[in-house]
Amino acid sequence: MAQGRSRAGSAALWGVVCGLVLAALLVVSRLALAGAALRGMLTPGRALLSSVVALAVVAALYFVAGVLAGCHARAIEAGLFAGMIAGLIVGVTVLWLFVLAALRVPPEIAGGPQRAGIMSLARIAIARSGLDILVQMAVGAGLGGLGGLVGRGRGGRGAQQAGPPTSAPPAPPYPPYTSPPGASSPPPSPVYPASGDSTPTIPSQP
Repeated sequence: MAQGRSRAGSAALWGVVCGLVLAALLVVSRLALAGAALRGMLTPGRALLSSVVALAVVAALYFVAGVLAGCHARAIEAGLFAGMIAGLIVGVTVLWLFVLAALRVPPEIAGGPQRAGIMSLARIAIARSGLDILVQMAVGAGLGGLGGLVGRGRGGRGAQQAGPPTSAPPAPPYPPYTSPPGASSPPPSPVYPASGDSTPTIPSQP
């Protein structure tokens, strides 16, 4: 039970952390792209490059979430769920950005004859974002599982290198007791015969 709670806690912790970092990066990226588009500085090449970089960062952080969760919990499942949680946060962030973009349509455009087309495109974008949540969760689970495999191996090697605690060396044996010179030796113990006579005999002292 405690081990299961540790795995769940590690998955939730690193999944939420990496997911929030990705969400913040996505918001900043969208704001930067929107600002560049308003200034007329956004070209197709820059937009494509920004998308490729964003995908690479997302994939890398899914993997990192899996490595960290797997290293702490020493289980592949922790990395898998950490990547899934991060993917859920990323998918919800993308959906929120699409909804926000649909709500910020200028009134003169939203109330004109293009209203029906705009609303249709908005519904399609929102539905696509809902599907994107499932895709991000699946991708996050896959990359997080790979990261959990790597993290579990690193955690196991660290535990093996630490090894069990070393015990103290055994104490040296005590020397046999010898009576000091001039001291009387203890009386000999009686010797009982193996069978027959039950009278013990006392050996003579030297």
